[in-house]
Amino acid sequence: MENEQFVLPGEKLGVAEEFLPGIGAYEEDGFIFASLVGQSRYDMKSKHVFVIPSMGMPPVPKSGDIVLCEIVDIKEKMAHVEIVAIRGHEDRTIVGSTRARIYITQMAKRYVNRISSEFAINDIVRARVNDVRKDPLELSTADNELGVLFAKCSKCRTPLEIKGKSLQCPNCQHIETRKLASDYGSGNI
Repeated sequence: MENEQFVLPGEKLGVAEEFLPGIGAYEEDGFIFASLVGQSRYDMKSKHVFVIPSMGMPPVPKSGDIVLCEIVDIKEKMAHVEIVAIRGHEDRTIVGSTRARIYITQMAKRYVNRISSEFAINDIVRARVNDVRKDPLELSTADNELGVLFAKCSKCRTPLEIKGKSLQCPNCQHIETRKLASDYGSGNI
């Protein structure tokens, strides 16, 4: 076990009786293994072993981050989403879980009776990360700049356009409601 040794994912770094896994390492069957390509580091005081990545690490969502996500499922009290990007990191893959949820109480500053009046499956939404300690992550769209950025008609799948405080399909004239971001339809995803 040597400090600053080049390691590959899956390489054994030590035993769990001697070290705890730090960033870039994991424990399995009593051994510590590298999960990244990089340089091994052993902290003898804290008894942790780390792997310092050779390449920049992809972003991990943190509390307060603004994320772009897609609604993938709707339940009675929450919407399930997949995080697509973190604001400022759109060109890089996200590390860790991309699953998240938006509870009905975190959708708007006003009382929300039905989730279906705020979101629909496949909507593209801008949200704020509230809690990263839970899996899936918890998000909020309560602020004005947060909410649906792009939606399609539930009848014919044509992109919806703003008409007053609602959305209208330019193809079939169907009207729908959503919790809209203040810049819905502007292209600023």
